[in-house]
Amino acid sequence: MNCCEHCDATEEVFGPEKASRDLKRYAQKGPDKTTELMLSSIRKTKLKDAQLLDIGGGIGVLHHELFKDTIIRAIHVDASSAFIGVAREQDQVHGKEAQVDYIHGDVVDLSSSLPTSQIVTLDRVICCYPDWENLVKVTAEKAEDIYIFSIPRDRWFVKMVIGLENLYRRIKGDAFRAFVHSSDELNRLLGEMGFKQLSVDATLSWQVFTFTR
Repeated sequence: MNCCEHCDATEEVFGPEKASRDLKRYAQKGPDKTTELMLSSIRKTKLKDAQLLDIGGGIGVLHHELFKDTIIRAIHVDASSAFIGVAREQDQVHGKEAQVDYIHGDVVDLSSSLPTSQIVTLDRVICCYPDWENLVKVTAEKAEDIYIFSIPRDRWFVKMVIGLENLYRRIKGDAFRAFVHSSDELNRLLGEMGFKQLSVDATLSWQVFTFTR
């Protein structure tokens, strides 16, 4: 499957119903665990008045939260127009819309037009992209200070669950696929690009990696 087909499938999977469910869960329970880990790691860097480039930003939880104490501007990139719509609506409610640029599409295709930012985030994004290496290269190049992402843990039970989900999608005729990429390979690539690992945090099924220049 090529990345264009995958982006079309992403638009369908992450549609209005999914965006509405995510917003309801966020309103009731706050950020997901992996997002909480990312927020904590970013705040430990003590960056202030920064710009955030959030890849696959979903309903905008990261920039909604970081506007409280870390960032003054955000670029929100997502392949789902429904998620961008919900993020924009929430920014309007909180008076932050003028401080956010909303960009719809495949970040690899858009990369040449995106600015560098002090913080670049990919929360549960790399696992949803077929060409992970190209994705990491073009997004890490945009990070001036911090590059942080969450990926599924490379464990047999995680691979089994994702494999079953992919099988179900294939049976349904759904082109979207999820992937368990090697953290060692990700670390190797980022090391070659001049990044140093700051921290690794984990849940049972996910890992959060924070890198700096």
